[in-house]
Amino acid sequence: MGDEAGAGAGTDRRAAARGQPRQHVAEFDRLGSALNETAAALEEARDARTELTRRLFTVQESERRALARELHDEFGQCLTATRALATAVAQSGETTARDGVRIAEISGQMMQSLRSELSRLRPPDLDELGLDAALQRLVAGWRGRLPDVRFALDLHGDIDAVADDLALSLYRITQECLTNAIRHGAPTAVRICLDAREGITLTVCDDGGARAEAPAGDGHGLLGIRERVQALGGSFTLTPQENGMRAHVHLKPS
Repeated sequence: MGDEAGAGAGTDRRAAARGQPRQHVAEFDRLGSALNETAAALEEARDARTELTRRLFTVQESERRALARELHDEFGQCLTATRALATAVAQSGETTARDGVRIAEISGQMMQSLRSELSRLRPPDLDELGLDAALQRLVAGWRGRLPDVRFALDLHGDIDAVADDLALSLYRITQECLTNAIRHGAPTAVRICLDAREGITLTVCDDGGARAEAPAGDGHGLLGIRERVQALGGSFTLTPQENGMRAHVHLKPS
């Protein structure tokens, strides 16, 4: 009897041993399925976020274009008329001449400010002359403001063949990279290289000293770059290099 009981117990243990691996496999299968579902949900959410970001930038740029047009048509005409009237008063030789001169000076300052804001809202060269000329004008503006800094611009490939929406994004990214290099470093030289021959790569290098990314309260520019690049399905890196920083954007061929 004892032998039979011992044999039965051994059989039960062997059966349990055989069943235990199958149970573990089933648990791993359930865990793997759950992980796959989670990964799929995350990918779907990321795709939705990317599409939302793309639409946000499209709407934002449409609003900027409309605002720039309205400022130009309405505000610009009013300033032009005011300045002409003030000039006429100044030339009359009456006691109001000094006031007229002052009005003309203020109107001129307002018009200069208006042109600057219009350029920030929607770079006119981009629509009228293309990305190549817009970038040339952007860099020339920085040269004028900071004559002690050497700005170099290298363009490769057919830059003006880039689609309008992408051209605008590249312009904004370049604009922000330049601002970041000047604001957070002390460069004596900044080089911008845009290559559109195989896909698109944009690199902005400066010698303003290696540094961490801007603090959270001042990092909206870099965040905007990342959002733009992610919406375009590309990659963005900001890394230290010898004596400075290197911002690099890579977009795959469409």
